[in-house]
Amino acid sequence: MKSIENNSLHPLDEEVNLTDLFITLWNAKWFVGIVTASFFLCSLIYALLLPNQYESFVILSPTSDDESSVLGGMSSQLGGLASLAGMQIGAGKSTESDQAITVMESWAFVEDFIQKQNIDKEIFAVKKWNPSDNSFVYDKKFIDANNEWILEEKPTSWKIYQEFNKKLHISEDKKNGMITVSFEHHSPLFAKRIVTAFVSSINAHMRERKITSSSKNINYLINQIETTSNSRMRDIFYLIVQEQQKNNMLAQATPEYVFKTISKAMIPSEKSRPVRSQIIVLFSLLGFLISTLITYIYQYNGYEFDKYLPKKIN
Repeated sequence: MKSIENNSLHPLDEEVNLTDLFITLWNAKWFVGIVTASFFLCSLIYALLLPNQYESFVILSPTSDDESSVLGGMSSQLGGLASLAGMQIGAGKSTESDQAITVMESWAFVEDFIQKQNIDKEIFAVKKWNPSDNSFVYDKKFIDANNEWILEEKPTSWKIYQEFNKKLHISEDKKNGMITVSFEHHSPLFAKRIVTAFVSSINAHMRERKITSSSKNINYLINQIETTSNSRMRDIFYLIVQEQQKNNMLAQATPEYVFKTISKAMIPSEKSRPVRSQIIVLFSLLGFLISTLITYIYQYNGYEFDKYLPKKIN
């Protein structure tokens, strides 16, 4: 019986009285207030020190299949015969746009783009942008007084690629098929420049790949025509050559080969990050919760707050 009575009086089994909890918190109001205010001030300083980020974006549409259907209407009919000849033709534009998105996110393509644009320092080592003269302040840990890499601190290609990927965002609207490509940076001018150049680069890359592929196919087919004695097969090869020539001409004549620009990139006038008010509110709330938790832990262990600090209850 005594054991049962003792268990029933155990503090963990007592009913929590909200009034007592409030009184405990009220007695520790100075401690809670100081901790919360400290978090508020720290978050305010932190938020003010964060540099602004600007995001420029472009809205794209995969190139319409209408052009390819006019110039390459025989693809579906000749696809099986081309396979017999050891080739694959007739890949739709939708497939190419999917491939283009994958290429845009690849390490090799991004590395090549960064090298051609010569923007490795701007991607990895910028600390601040000066709007007055459109210049950058670089992190002295990586860049010397001559704005050159400190060799022993220069990041690897993989790290620069990862940093670029943090700033690049590619999303596709499944409802209408539109693709949004955006780039975020300290400088709004730089953000616009990069997202515009990036889209041009993927179009040029996929266009050149199609031209190279169709040219190889044409050379292969011409060689087959010269070596085969079957007149029917020769006629089929001539038709496939014609198809490949049309694909080649289409690629050469279409700068926006994979993606058409629906809404071009603009220079953002408002920052995208940081949202300073959210940072301050969240940190202040965190400070309040932590101080409240500490207060109740001390009370549970037999302490009470004497204005600022807890003291042991005799």
